[in-house]
Amino acid sequence: MSWAVIQGLRGLLALEKGTVIKDWGGRIPVALAFPNTYHAGMSNLGVQALYGLLAAFPDVVAERVFLPDGPLRTAYAKTGTPLLSLETQRPLSEFEIVAFSLSHEGDYPGVVRMLDLARIPARREDRRETDPLVLAGGITMRTNPLPLSLFLDLVLMGDGESIIEPLLRAWRRERSSPLPKNDRVRRLAQAVPGAYAPGMIESAFGPGGRLDSFPPSRPDPSLRIRPARADVLPQPALHTQVLTPQTEFASARLVEIGRGCGRGCRFCLASFVSRPPRVQPLASILAALGKPDKDGERVGLVSPAVADHPDLETLIRTLLDQGRRVTFSSLRIEALTPGL
Repeated sequence: MSWAVIQGLRGLLALEKGTVIKDWGGRIPVALAFPNTYHAGMSNLGVQALYGLLAAFPDVVAERVFLPDGPLRTAYAKTGTPLLSLETQRPLSEFEIVAFSLSHEGDYPGVVRMLDLARIPARREDRRETDPLVLAGGITMRTNPLPLSLFLDLVLMGDGESIIEPLLRAWRRERSSPLPKNDRVRRLAQAVPGAYAPGMIESAFGPGGRLDSFPPSRPDPSLRIRPARADVLPQPALHTQVLTPQTEFASARLVEIGRGCGRGCRFCLASFVSRPPRVQPLASILAALGKPDKDGERVGLVSPAVADHPDLETLIRTLLDQGRRVTFSSLRIEALTPGL
């Protein structure tokens, strides 16, 4: 294992505030994998929120993994070191679950690249019984998961906070099961709302999993996907878990004030995938942010329709009174009021 790689990862850790590092003893090790760079991943509120949700389970070790770039990429290439996690510099192959978070289809090739760097066979059919369970979630898994169907054991469609708890509950039952991995994956798909197993779906289409005849002549009732719950938001609001200057937002605290949008613009995924539109109560947003660490701290309000929040003006005035600065993911001009 390369000391240059370990030193580079520890250098990133040294700049962070809010990292959660746990002992592995008796816990489920989950690698939260983002198939892009550290800078891009740590600028992503979804990755930040998932890290916090996973780390909150006492019996789970959650560690982040990114595609290396810059000097780290060079160190990996020169030494042939397998891809390591950020928190404890463990090989990705030692985790029980490798969970990819996908926000953009442009990151799909990064999934294959990360598995290759980790010495985990990319194609599902080539993996061994002892290889980690490889799954993926995120908005693109709800809209276009098929390009990755050859590489994933499990696809998760739905909000992370609605899926993570049932997924872990089901995995606790299956992780020590003597059944073959394919059978355990099938049971996971049946137990977890919003989950499906690409390998099971493909088998329903005949030899080779050909998709040229749909629907299959003999549909398997066990392959039906139960939708994940999508009518609530977590309390307190999802927010930045780890602060670091090595991101696009340079130590700003991001907080989700709403999800979905009721305007229904035809080009916008958020108007259709994240239904029904939901807003966070003012108290939940303030509880997530807590007290400012310093005067002038920056807060980023995140939502597809920030200006549609009914208490937005009150929220901004409260944050400004706390000595904070406020930025927005977007504002629709027709929703602006004289007060805003």
